[in-house]
Amino acid sequence: MAIQSSFYSVDGKTKTFPSTKHIATKQHMAVWLRHSVTGVDVQLNTEMFELITNAAVLTEAPSIALYDRIEVRVADVPDELGSSPSDIGVVADIGAEVAIVAGISAEVVVVAGHDAEVEVVGQDLLKGAGTNQPTDSAILNALNNANMAILKANEASASANQSELDMWDSEVSSMNAEEWANAPHNVFVKIFVSDGDGTFSYTDSTDYSSHHWKEEAKAIANFSLDGLSDVTITNPTIGESLVYNDQNGEWENGKVLGLPNETGNLGKSVTTDGVEGDSFWSFVNTNPNVMNADQVMTAGTSASVVDGFTINDNITLTVPDGSVLSVV
Repeated sequence: MAIQSSFYSVDGKTKTFPSTKHIATKQHMAVWLRHSVTGVDVQLNTEMFELITNAAVLTEAPSIALYDRIEVRVADVPDELGSSPSDIGVVADIGAEVAIVAGISAEVVVVAGHDAEVEVVGQDLLKGAGTNQPTDSAILNALNNANMAILKANEASASANQSELDMWDSEVSSMNAEEWANAPHNVFVKIFVSDGDGTFSYTDSTDYSSHHWKEEAKAIANFSLDGLSDVTITNPTIGESLVYNDQNGEWENGKVLGLPNETGNLGKSVTTDGVEGDSFWSFVNTNPNVMNADQVMTAGTSASVVDGFTINDNITLTVPDGSVLSVV
């Protein structure tokens, strides 16, 4: 007489496990699953597998979440299957667990009084998740439900964190809107950003708020000549304006940009003797005969000088490409 076992790892998919020893009949074999947490081997009911081509073919692939090893045990005599040396080895390997059980004998007695319920749980564990039994939903799906609860909790936490970030971003938008609208006159607008922890930082821009420009507009609208001081008006004439004399610090009447009165000067051109504010109308255009400062003509323009025009030493007149200078 002899017993031989073949061992395989559980992958959650494989259902066929061949034996290296000839199997006479289904009664000459037994299939055991080792629980991945407790390390205890559980024997499958013969209804849970078939003998096909010298292999144990399970009706369902063992759950990888519950089991990590499968043993196909073959004996010459069926009676040998329940008392093989491997059973003794299992007990020897779990001596610590046996001692624990010995310390909770009262609880073991309670469990022993519920053999029927234990059998239902055992059958559900063997069948695997998805059998829709009461114990299936309570036990087999407990880990999946716990993991799902953790996942949902993490999603809720992430959503709460994002909501908080969005709230701070909204607050930043409100603060920046307030700055652009009401920052004080002559004070640059501050640009706020969220630090992501409920605090905020800012940098100064180079722009002013609407309030600043409103105050500027009010100042312009309320400007009045009556409010000027140090004003001296002497013999005003047509075409003069009120100008500021930085020599004496007073406002006085005078010409703007040296423009003379236009009345009665049809067809004439404006010229000057080189004295500020002393321009006049003339029928003849005049230019100096001597150039005493460097000059660059504007590209794409033309100019003319009269024969005899002199350019002083170390003075340069630049005529760029596309420009024309004529001497007449």
